Amino acid sequence: KKGAARFGATIALNCGLYAVLVNMGPPAKPMVYMMQSQNRFFDDLAKLMTNAAGAAQGAAQEIETLIQSRLERVVANMDLVTRDEFEAVKEMAANARSENEDLKAEIENLKAQLKDAGS
Repeated sequence: KKGAARFGATIALNCGLYAVLVNMGPPAKPMVYMMQSQNRFFDDLAKLMTNAAGAAQGAAQEIETLIQSRLERVVANMDLVTRDEFEAVKEMAANARSENEDLKAEIENLKAQLKDAGS
C-alpha cells in the first residue's frame, strides 16, 4: 500500500505540475526579446563607455605630450643659464665682493698711514 500511495502521489504531483505548465501557456516571447534587447543595449553601452574612456585617456596623454614639448621649446627660446653657469657666476661674485672688501680695508689703512705721516 505504501508503494501504491507513493506512486499515486507522484502521478498527482506530475499531473499538478503539468496542469500548472499548461495553464501558464507558452512563454511570452516579447518579454524574452525585450530582455535580450535590453542586455544587448547595456552591453553596447558598456562597450561605448569603455571605448570613450580609452579615447579620453589617449587624448589626455597626447595633450600632455603637446604641452610638454611646447614648454620645452619656450624655455629653450628664453636663453636661460644652466645651474652650473649660475653657480660659477655666483662664486665669482662672492670672490669679487670679498676682494672689494679687502681693497677697501687696505685703502682705509693707507689713508690712516698718510694722515699719520702728514701730521
